[in-house]
Amino acid sequence: METSRSETYRSIGIQLAEFVLAQGGQLPPAAVIKGVVADLAADQDELVLPLKHLIGLPGFPAVAHKAASGLGILERDALIQSLGDLFSPRIVGALGEVLTGFLQLPNYNRGNAKDDLGDKQGAIADYNQALAINPQDAAAYTNRGNARYELGDKQGAIAEYSQAIAINPQYAGAYNNRGLAKSELGDKQGAIADYSQVIAINPQDADVYKYRGVAKSELGDNQGAIADYSQAIAINPQDAAAYTMRGVAKSELGDKQGAINDYSQAIAINPQDADVYTNRGIVKFELGDKQGAIVDFSTAITLDPGNGMYYANRAEAHFLSGLKKDACADFVMAQKLGYVVEETHHPSSKDGAWCRE
Repeated sequence: METSRSETYRSIGIQLAEFVLAQGGQLPPAAVIKGVVADLAADQDELVLPLKHLIGLPGFPAVAHKAASGLGILERDALIQSLGDLFSPRIVGALGEVLTGFLQLPNYNRGNAKDDLGDKQGAIADYNQALAINPQDAAAYTNRGNARYELGDKQGAIAEYSQAIAINPQYAGAYNNRGLAKSELGDKQGAIADYSQVIAINPQDADVYKYRGVAKSELGDNQGAIADYSQAIAINPQDAAAYTMRGVAKSELGDKQGAINDYSQAIAINPQDADVYTNRGIVKFELGDKQGAIVDFSTAITLDPGNGMYYANRAEAHFLSGLKKDACADFVMAQKLGYVVEETHHPSSKDGAWCRE
């Protein structure tokens, strides 16, 4: 059976399940359900009468009630087998797909709900049941992979995403998620390959260019990273994160002014990101603009006064600008906030003896 037809038939079953479940667990009279399926299958004329016949069978209520509990595979198979002498194999196969969609929905939706509530193991159990009903459901494999990923089982997640891709080689979401999992496991090249596949399927996905850019940067390919961040910006000129990431890559390559320009653009888009002010302040400091660095570090502190690193950065800028009193105050605050001040922040003394002189 063609995949597109299978999906169409399962969609009818899913919509029918949604209708039945909306009745509060009470199965409506067969006449009512027959009217609903007539509307749902309006574009599938050959299925309307067989579906009405199916719903009128004594075994259908048992399937419907099992569907609500996330079971019903045996009941479905028995019901379909009873139709073999009444309809052609193609129609019987179509009715089987409708029932597959009908049974699958409760498990799938319940799995999603449990996943959203943080019950990853419960979600996996429901996805298992959904896949027992329909082993060709690429989305269920992907969602089960997401649950495994959240539980820390990155290899298990990769296996799930790979299964989804085997079913649907055009499933961009599965490639994307597999790339993220591979990257976290250190397989940057594998991640880049998956991100590239996503881009081949959907070249307008700005986020994937950023993900690929990060992987390239982590492999030392900052020029390649810049190219990807630039593509993300071309797709979405309001993507502050892309400007920030490109600024970091430019700074790594020694293009300090280019980095400042990108950080400034990110700030223009999102003036509430304290980290970007810090990044720009560090580059200004490296270029000898200590006063400009102090201004940026101060803005970062205003936005996030609980971050000890920001005080340590400003302490260094104050110290090397000859503003010892201000540097001392920042140094003390950084320590109060639990930040371990590195010697690079205060060349004369790591333990702050200079602040007590």
